Amino acid sequence: MLAARLSVAANCLGFAGDKPHVVTPDVQLQASPETGAVNKGNDLKIALVINNNGAVALQNINVTLLPESNEFAVSSSIPETLAAFGASTGVVTVKTTDNAAFGKHKITLFTQYQWMDGTEVRSSGRALPVEFEVDRQFEEEAKALPGGSSAMLYLILPIVTVFLSYGMMESLRKGQGLQIPEFKAAYIAPAFLVGILLNLAMLAEIKHDESFVYADPKTFGYALLAFAVAGCFIPAIRWIGQGFRWWRWAYSEDDSTVDYLQKVLRVAKTGMVDWAVVTVKGEDSEGILLKQPDGTIVLGQQLQVFLNADKAKDGSKLDQVVDAKGKVLDAETLLAWARQGKVDFQPLQFIQLSGNKYEGIIALLGTADVQVKTREEVSLLTPVS
Repeated sequence: MLAARLSVAANCLGFAGDKPHVVTPDVQLQASPETGAVNKGNDLKIALVINNNGAVALQNINVTLLPESNEFAVSSSIPETLAAFGASTGVVTVKTTDNAAFGKHKITLFTQYQWMDGTEVRSSGRALPVEFEVDRQFEEEAKALPGGSSAMLYLILPIVTVFLSYGMMESLRKGQGLQIPEFKAAYIAPAFLVGILLNLAMLAEIKHDESFVYADPKTFGYALLAFAVAGCFIPAIRWIGQGFRWWRWAYSEDDSTVDYLQKVLRVAKTGMVDWAVVTVKGEDSEGILLKQPDGTIVLGQQLQVFLNADKAKDGSKLDQVVDAKGKVLDAETLLAWARQGKVDFQPLQFIQLSGNKYEGIIALLGTADVQVKTREEVSLLTPVS
């Protein structure tokens, strides 16, 4: 009995006669993921329990992913040492990257450790498989919807965001205040088609579908902001263009004769315009029919044009720019002469507002409903010798 006990003791100390015995630890691992599914970009926490059933202490314990993958990154917070016949717990964090594919995954956590065998440092490890799924954002919410609705939500959500931002910006541009547009059922099919094209483009360019933007709240917020900005882009460009047109080409009651002439000749290069009778709030008014950049109607004055004898001493003749019937032959030269004072203008036919003569060169009728009763083509300018 004593000899048997001495033999066991010798084996534990690494001696068996003259032949050395390698001391090996007995390590058991157990992993418990906190959930069976995780969204892309989120962390999966795994509780790791390490039991050391051997008589030697473990050192330099660490956990790595085997093999390495660009879909997942592993970090751990576990004790680096573990005494003989001891147990410890830690947390392994699996970070899903934007490269992670949707669906089921099986990864291998490789726990490495070292121990002392006499004066030698030995190392080993244990592999532990872990299974989980990478889900799309809103996957659980979409399960209550009819089949295929989840995929449709991913496809049309960016398009709906673009549509809403476009509609709201457009309502502001038109002066209608901030209005939320109605997304009609007829829009679903084209939105779905555009969503598919967007999805294919993203797959081709960055090897992801657009669901990657829902990976975490921060990315999701940035993505929605980007789609909203994209929707506002076209109305914003229109708004800038509209502002420029109003600044440059809108008629004003403060316009000079040259400004008035330049704006009219921009749309009627030959100077042939319509003299119209219009009805505003039940009352008739008449004048040259003109329109603002937004389509609202204004009335203009018909003019006489003649050479200024004092400033046109270089042989300039009026019939070089305007013929006898009032047709403009050279608009650029006519405007240049007007700025130089070589030609002067006087009213030929005044604007009539509600039966009263209006001496201004432009009459703004406001945004009221204007009905055109009659119109007749006339010349803006009538040359006078």
